Amino acid sequence: MAEACKIEECSRKVLALGLCYYHYAYTRGTCPVEGCTQPIRSKGLCNTHYDHLRGRYKKMKRFPETFWDKVRKSEDSHECWEWTGARQSDGYGNIRYKGKPCLAHRVSWEIHFAVIPLGKEIKQVCHNRLCVNPSHLEQTEYVAAIHGTLEQRFWPRVYKTKGCWLWNGTQVKGYGVLRLQGKQKKLVGLSYVRAHRFSWELHFGTILKSISVLHKCDVPSCVNPKHLFLGTQTDNVRDMDAKGRRGVVKGSSHPNSVLTDGQVREMRRLHHEEGLGSSLLGRLFHVSQGTAWKVITPGWAWKDMEYTGQYEGKPQQGGLDLAHISYSDDMAEFMAKA
Repeated sequence: MAEACKIEECSRKVLALGLCYYHYAYTRGTCPVEGCTQPIRSKGLCNTHYDHLRGRYKKMKRFPETFWDKVRKSEDSHECWEWTGARQSDGYGNIRYKGKPCLAHRVSWEIHFAVIPLGKEIKQVCHNRLCVNPSHLEQTEYVAAIHGTLEQRFWPRVYKTKGCWLWNGTQVKGYGVLRLQGKQKKLVGLSYVRAHRFSWELHFGTILKSISVLHKCDVPSCVNPKHLFLGTQTDNVRDMDAKGRRGVVKGSSHPNSVLTDGQVREMRRLHHEEGLGSSLLGRLFHVSQGTAWKVITPGWAWKDMEYTGQYEGKPQQGGLDLAHISYSDDMAEFMAKA
């Protein structure tokens, strides 16, 4: 058993001088910076203050701390807080947020309030494009120059029946889509939004991007909020499997299949009853040994086909007289052709 640190109430393993890695670090003393109790690591300073000395402190900061480093706040909270970071050609502040470029005043809104719903935009009431003061920001309905708001463009494309509300607009793979226009496309970072997803947000409120909107009626073009429910992508896949809509090609109908259902059953029967191994089965059925092994091994290939059982004993891989083996009618015909 490894020796424990000699410091009382410490059960860590010894690193050197009878001390663990934590207490051994303090043998060189503590950081001389006032108020710091961290051990010395390099140049007589702890890791944190050494990074400050080398100018790496900016990399250590996390969002939104890095955001506010680029904001020049005035003493009067009613005046503009101007953005000093990167700017776009149109004069708005720009910062990378959640993995993509975003407008600084929109990021300020999400930091202080909530995620901005689809079809909404953030305006600066002070008309200063560099201002990120949350008291100067206002959430409004996005209105395109020609086409109107998303909601105004949504309803003319909906055909209501007694059950489903069918989407009569543009569709992608059967699902209705509502294309975003101009500035809205630039703000959201998407070229279109799914019609049924927009219908849910229109009736019930904003949802996270990681949440999927699923159909109870299995009609992709339906936007009736009563026919929709929320779930994860895993729930979506399980729902497709349960309703048989996933479209997975299995067995001999798969284009890459080299065996038929009858040949697979015969291979498993010969392995289970006669003791033939993957090498002999591969030669008999003109497939590789690896393919034959996957067929006779549970959980590898042809999983949907019932498995009769495993051969008790060591399977024969070679040197076996096949004359005494009884074949099924299909197998006998296959052997005759071979």
